[in-house]
Amino acid sequence: MNELLLKRGIICLMMVVFNSVSNYASIFVETVTMKAGGILTLEMPADLQQYHGNGHSISTYHWTSSAPQTVKITSQKKYSCQLFVESNPIGNSAEITYTYDYWEGASLVTQTLCWNVKIERDSGGGGSGSSTENDKSNSITTPTENWCQSGNYNISWYNKNAKEFVISTNKELAGIAYLVNNNYTDFKGKTIKLNSDIDLSGKQWKTIGVNDNYFKGNFDGQGHTIFGIFIGKQEQDQNKYGFWGYLESATISNTTFEGNVFIDDPETTSYLNFRVGGIAGSMNEVSIKNCNVKMPIVFTKKSIYHVKSLYIGGLVGYSEKGNISYCSHEGNFDVKQDVRDSEPCIVGGLTGYSYYTTIEFSENISDNVYIYYPYGNHNSYYLRFGGIVGVSNSQTIKCCKSILEHVEIVNKTKATTYFYIGGICGNGRGEIINSFCSVSSIKFDSVDMYNTGGAVFGGICSVNDEYNDLRSTITASFNNSDVSVSNNYKMTTDLNGTNGSTAFSSDQMKTSAFLEELNMYSTIEMDGPVWAQTEGDYPYIKELKSTTGIINNKKANIADSHVYTLSGQRLSAPKKGINIVDGRKVVVK
Repeated sequence: MNELLLKRGIICLMMVVFNSVSNYASIFVETVTMKAGGILTLEMPADLQQYHGNGHSISTYHWTSSAPQTVKITSQKKYSCQLFVESNPIGNSAEITYTYDYWEGASLVTQTLCWNVKIERDSGGGGSGSSTENDKSNSITTPTENWCQSGNYNISWYNKNAKEFVISTNKELAGIAYLVNNNYTDFKGKTIKLNSDIDLSGKQWKTIGVNDNYFKGNFDGQGHTIFGIFIGKQEQDQNKYGFWGYLESATISNTTFEGNVFIDDPETTSYLNFRVGGIAGSMNEVSIKNCNVKMPIVFTKKSIYHVKSLYIGGLVGYSEKGNISYCSHEGNFDVKQDVRDSEPCIVGGLTGYSYYTTIEFSENISDNVYIYYPYGNHNSYYLRFGGIVGVSNSQTIKCCKSILEHVEIVNKTKATTYFYIGGICGNGRGEIINSFCSVSSIKFDSVDMYNTGGAVFGGICSVNDEYNDLRSTITASFNNSDVSVSNNYKMTTDLNGTNGSTAFSSDQMKTSAFLEELNMYSTIEMDGPVWAQTEGDYPYIKELKSTTGIINNKKANIADSHVYTLSGQRLSAPKKGINIVDGRKVVVK
C-alpha cells in the first residue's frame, strides 16, 4: 500500500457499533495478472499489516472471488490468500475482495480491499477458452441434475386465477420452467416478482419455454440477483437456449443474472437454427429493462450437417420488434461452429440478430471474443460480430457503449466465407446514435487466403453485405483509432472516422474533452447530458449505473448486492447472526 493510497483515506475507516448497520468502505488496491494454470499469492498491503499488528487486531475476515469458476481462492489467511486458475478457465478476469473486521476501542470497524485479476492465456490459446481443433472449447463440469426434475421444483404457489405471484426460493423459480414447459400456463397477463436473491448452484437450469411453449408474462426481479445459473445442452433437437428459450409479448425487468451458458455439441437429428442468449434465445415484441447479465457464453457444435444458422447474444440471440434499455452484458464469447453445411453465424455483445428492435442506454464489456470455424468445404455464407449487435435490420442503437479487449477469428474452412466485424454492429441497416466503442486488438487467421470471400473490420459498423452497397446511419458516435490488427489475410479496416463516426485514441476517450464531445448530442437533442466519467476511465451511462448497480470504473469500487456470512459463505437470504448484505453489516436476531 503506497503513501498515495493512504492519503486517499484507507486508514480513515467508517466506524460502526456492534449490532448496528453501516455501509463499509471499499478500497481498490491494484490490478494483477495471472497465467492460466498458475498460482498467485495476494497480501494485504504492508502498511495495513503493520497498522493491525500495532494493537488493531483483525477479529473476522473472508476472501471472496466474484468469479470462482475463473479464479479460485485457496489458503485463506489473516493477511493473505492464494489464487488458483485452471489451465482453461471459464473467463478472463475476476474481482477479489478481502473483507475484515477489527475493534477500534468499543467500535467494530469493517474494511474491504479489492483486487482486479486479469488472466493471460497462451498465444496458442487465442482468446476465451480457445483450443486446438480436436479439443473442446472449454472444460467444465456439467451438473447431473436439472431444476425441473422431481423434487427440485415447487408449483404450490401457482393459482391459475391469480394475476400476481411473489416467489423467493430456487424451487419456486424452477416451478416457472415446469409450468411453462409442460404447457400448463404461459403466464400471459400475469406478473411474477422476486422477493430475494436466488441461488441456482449445483443443478442445471431448465430453459423456460421449449418447443412451442412460450413465456408471455411479466417478470420483475425487483433489483434481486439470480446467481449460480448453468445453462447447458438439454433435450435432443432443442435449439433455443437462455434463461428463457422463447419470449413473446413479455417484459423482463430489474434482474441480474449470473452464471454460465455452456452449450457443448447439442444433439440434433435435423437442420436447426440455433438461438442462444443469457436472458433469452429468441424474443418477439418483448421489453427488457434494467437487467444485467454476467455470463460467459460458450457454444460448440461439431455434428456434421445439423446447423442451419447460429445467432448468439449476451442478452438475446434473436430479437424481433423488441426494446432493450438500461441493460448490460459482462462476459466473454467462445464460439466453435461446424460450417460444412451451415448458414450465417451471427454473434453480438447484447443481441445476435435484431429486427426492428431498439437498444438504448446499454453496454457490453468483453475481455475476449473467440470464434473458430473448423475445417469444411461447404460455403458458410458469412460471419458477423458486433460489440452490441451482430446484425441490425431496421434497428435503432442509441446511447450504447462497447468495450472489447480482444477479438479473434480463426477460419479453417476452404469455402467462400465473408467476415464482418464492428465495434458496435457487425453490419446492417438502421441507426446508430450517440454511442461509442473501443477495441484493443483484433486477430484474423485464415487457413485459405484465396477462398476467403472478404474480411472487414469497421470501427463502429462494417458493411451490410459482401457487395458493400448499404451501411447503417451513424450519428454523433465514436470509435477508437488505435486498434492493434493482426492477420495473415488482407483484412480491410475502416477506422478513420468514415461513415458518420469520429475516431479518437483509447487514451483520448478517457479524457474530459471526449466526455464533452460525447455529451454534445444528448445536451442538444435530449433532456441533458447522458454520459458521466470517472477520471482516467471511459465514460459511462449515468442512469445505467444507478439503475443496475454496474460499476463501470472497476478501480473505484466493487458493487456487491449479495448476502454472505462473515466466513464468506454465500446465502440466498440473511440468517440469524451477523450477515454482509449489500455491502452492509446486518445483525439478524
